[in-house]
Amino acid sequence: MRKRVAWASILLTACGGSSEGGPAVGSLEAGIRDFEAGNFEQARIFFERVLEARPEEPQAHYWLGCALGREAQHANKLHQAVLAPRIREHFERAVELDGDYLDARKRLVDFYTQAPAFMGGGFDKARAQVAEIERIDASEGRIARDRVEAAAAKE
Repeated sequence: MRKRVAWASILLTACGGSSEGGPAVGSLEAGIRDFEAGNFEQARIFFERVLEARPEEPQAHYWLGCALGREAQHANKLHQAVLAPRIREHFERAVELDGDYLDARKRLVDFYTQAPAFMGGGFDKARAQVAEIERIDASEGRIARDRVEAAAAKE
């Protein structure tokens, strides 16, 4: 099996989404503003504060995963390896809390297809997320399935 090239490229994936439609709180909104401005460390701090107050907030878990991912972009390989499980855990928690959270599921697909198995990656996990994405939005599901199969073909 070929070594996965730049598994951390998941960390390059911009976390899309919007604060609309979900709980709007000052710290969450401030964190999103900082994230969008490229202040990822400050954004992470805001999202962690939201989770201290409300650990069941799916948007905060999602955005914290995004902020950690962006921080990892600029980290050395060792620190990326430390951050990877946290990134995955926050995206997984967002999905546990809101099963229809499409953006979080898409980030999990990215993570699972790009991270090595010892860091929690795997095509079976990615395909399971694709099935859920298809349930939520058929067209997004087709796009996700194509990305997973393309990544699997490169292995």
